[in-house]
Amino acid sequence: MRGSVWVLIACLAAVPGLAAPVQAADSGQRLIIRFTAGAIPKSLAPRAREAAQAGRLAGLARAADRSLTLTRLRESTGGALVVALPAAIDETQAAALAAQFAAQADVDWAVPDRRVKHFGTPDPFFGAQWNLQGPDGAAAAAGGASVVPAWAWTQGAGSVVAVIDSGYTEHPDLAGAWLPGYDMIAGDSRAGFAMAGDGDGRDPDARDPGNWCDSDGGAVRDSSWHGTVVAGIIAARHQNGYGIAGVAPQAAVLPVRALGHCGGYMSDVLDALRWAAGIAVEGLPSNPYPARILNASLGSSGGIPCSAYEQAAVDELTAAGALLVVAAGNEGGRELSSPASCRGALAVAAHDRAGQLAGYTNIDARVALTAPGGTGTTAATAILGSGNSGSTVPDSPLPARAIAGTSAAAPHVSAAAALLLTIDPSLSVDTLRNALLSSARPWPAGSRCSPVGDAAGLCGAGMLDVARALAWIDGPLGVAVAAPRAAVAGGSQVSLSARTSSTRFGPGELRFHWTQRSGDPVTLAGADQAAVVVTVPARRTRVGLRVTVTDPSGREAIADTVIEVNNSPVIHAVAPPVLAPGDRLELRIDALDPDGDALDFWLLEGPAGMVIGRDDGLLVWPAASAGRHPVRVRVADVFGLAAADLDFEVVVGDDAMVSGGLLSPFGSDRGGGGALSPGLLVVLAAAFVILRRKPGATRRFLRRSR
Repeated sequence: MRGSVWVLIACLAAVPGLAAPVQAADSGQRLIIRFTAGAIPKSLAPRAREAAQAGRLAGLARAADRSLTLTRLRESTGGALVVALPAAIDETQAAALAAQFAAQADVDWAVPDRRVKHFGTPDPFFGAQWNLQGPDGAAAAAGGASVVPAWAWTQGAGSVVAVIDSGYTEHPDLAGAWLPGYDMIAGDSRAGFAMAGDGDGRDPDARDPGNWCDSDGGAVRDSSWHGTVVAGIIAARHQNGYGIAGVAPQAAVLPVRALGHCGGYMSDVLDALRWAAGIAVEGLPSNPYPARILNASLGSSGGIPCSAYEQAAVDELTAAGALLVVAAGNEGGRELSSPASCRGALAVAAHDRAGQLAGYTNIDARVALTAPGGTGTTAATAILGSGNSGSTVPDSPLPARAIAGTSAAAPHVSAAAALLLTIDPSLSVDTLRNALLSSARPWPAGSRCSPVGDAAGLCGAGMLDVARALAWIDGPLGVAVAAPRAAVAGGSQVSLSARTSSTRFGPGELRFHWTQRSGDPVTLAGADQAAVVVTVPARRTRVGLRVTVTDPSGREAIADTVIEVNNSPVIHAVAPPVLAPGDRLELRIDALDPDGDALDFWLLEGPAGMVIGRDDGLLVWPAASAGRHPVRVRVADVFGLAAADLDFEVVVGDDAMVSGGLLSPFGSDRGGGGALSPGLLVVLAAAFVILRRKPGATRRFLRRSR
C-alpha cells in the first residue's frame, strides 16, 4: 500500500498523571489492621466487639499524634479490620501510617489496602502515538493533544461521532464501535453509479467498496480507506492487544458514506450531514442514532466561498444541536475550503509533533484551533489511524496507517468534543466550541501562529488540549459572541456583545477585554465592556476580533468572531429609452463597486425574451411588446456578499407615457454572506419616456459599466 509505514513499539510509554480527574466511589486510601489476640477478646458479643474495635482505632489515631478519623468499614477474614482513611491522605502517607500503626504493641500488623485492576493487553502501536501525549512527562510531545491524561475522566462511552467520509471497512480495532450508517452517494443518470462504485444509489449499506481513482485530472490514486482511517483516530479500541488507540476509545462511530471514486458531490455531503444529525432527508428513513458531533475531513478547493446552499445546511445542523468539525484543507493557502468556510463550522488547521504549524494546512481568520495533523509518512512524525491493505477493493485490515493532513487533525477535535459530551450531555454547541477554544494551549515559542509570527491571527485560539478542555467544563465560565450573521457596509458601526454561560457571578465580577486579531485597523468603543461598538474600515476586509472574559479566580474564557466588510454596488442613472411596439431595446445598466470588485448582473424579472449580460450589464430585448412590463435587475459583487436591486417598469405603447421616479434598491441575501448595507447604496431613477415611433427600430442606450 502506497504511503504506509509500520513501526512496532514493544512497551507502553509512561503516562503523566492528572491533577483532578473524576474519581470512582470509595477511591480513597484504606488500611488493613489486625490487633493482637488479647487486644479484643473473641468472646465479646458483636456490638461490644465493634465498640472495642472502634476504641482501639481511636487509640491508634491518638498515637499517631495527628488529628485522624479512622473509619471501620468491616471485619475481614482472620479478624483483620478494613479501615478508611480521610480523603486528604495520599498513598505515600497511607503507607507511612501503616508502618507507624504496625509498631504499636497491640497491633499484629497493618498494611495498605492496595487498589488493583485488570491488566489490559497493550496496543502494539500505542507507544508511537505522540499525538495522544502532552507537552510534559517521559513521553512528552510539544504538539500532543494531552489525550492520555484526559482518560482519567472518560474514554467516551455513550457518545456518538458521525464520520461523513468514504464509508467503513471491518477492522479489529473498531469492533463494537460501528453503528448502522448509510450510503448517501446518489446515482447519476449520465454515469450510472460510477462514483458510488457499489452498483446502486442511496441505501443502508455504508461499507467502503474502495475509492481508487484512475482519472481525476490525470491523477491516479489507490483506495485510501479514508473513512476507516479517520474512525480509527477517533475511536480505535484501547488495550485490546491490537493496533492503536483512538482519542475516544469507547465512543461509537456512525459511518455515513458520501465520498466514492475520485471524491464526491457537495449535495450528497450536505444530505449526509443532515441525516447524521437526525434531520429528515426526503426519501430516506430517519436516523435511529443521531450524532451531535459530525466529522467532515473533506472539502472543496481552497478559496471558494461558502454558498447559500451550504450555509443553510450548516445553520440547520447548528439549530439541531450538532457541532460540525471540518478539516481546513491541505493547499497551504490563506483561504479555507468549503464547508470549513461556512459560518458555524468549526474549522481545524494542523500542527506537527513539535507544535509548529504544518506547511500544508490552510489558514485564515475563521480557523478555530489547530490539532495534531503530523507530517510525512513515518510513525515518528505522522498520525496513526486504522487501515486496510487493499489497493482497490478491501483486503485484510492493517493495524495502523500513517497519514498527515488536516483530515487527521479534525478527528482529534471531534473525539475531544465527544469526550466532553460524555461528561455533560446537555452541553450546547456554543459551550462545546468555547470549551475547546478556551482551553487551547498556546503554540510553542517561535511558532508562525504566535503573536509575532507571520500567521498571527490566522490559526485560531491555540492547540487542542483534551485534558484542559475536560477540566474547563468543570469551571465556572464560558462565553459566546452575538455578532452580525451577514457582511456590513464599510465605515459602519457594528455592535457586538459577549454572553457568558455562568450564572454564578454578579454585575461587575467578570472582566471583559476585546482585541483585534486580524484585518484592517478598526476602532473599538467599550473594549473593556461586555458590549463593544466596532467602527469598521471603509473598504472590503475581513476583521477578526476576540473577547477574553476573566472571572474573579483568574480563569479565562475566550470567543472569536469575524466581521465581513463589503460595500454594495452603486447603480447609476441611465439615459431614458424611447420605445414603440416591435422596437429592439439595448440598455446598459451602469454600476460600480466601491471596493473595486468585479460585478455580476442578473435579470430577476422582465418580459419574455429580455436578457442581460452577466459581465457587462447589457440589457437586451429583441422585440418590445405593448404593455407595462416590470423589470428587476440585481447587481452583485463576484464574492456574492453584497448586492443592490434596481426595479423599474418598461411601458411600450402608442400613447406617450412616462414611468419613472426614485428607484429604491435594497440589500439582497444571496447566500455566501447575506444581506448587506442597503442604507449606503446610492441609486438614481431610470425613467422611460414612451413616444410614438416607427415599429422595429433599435433603441440603444449604452454607457460603459465600471
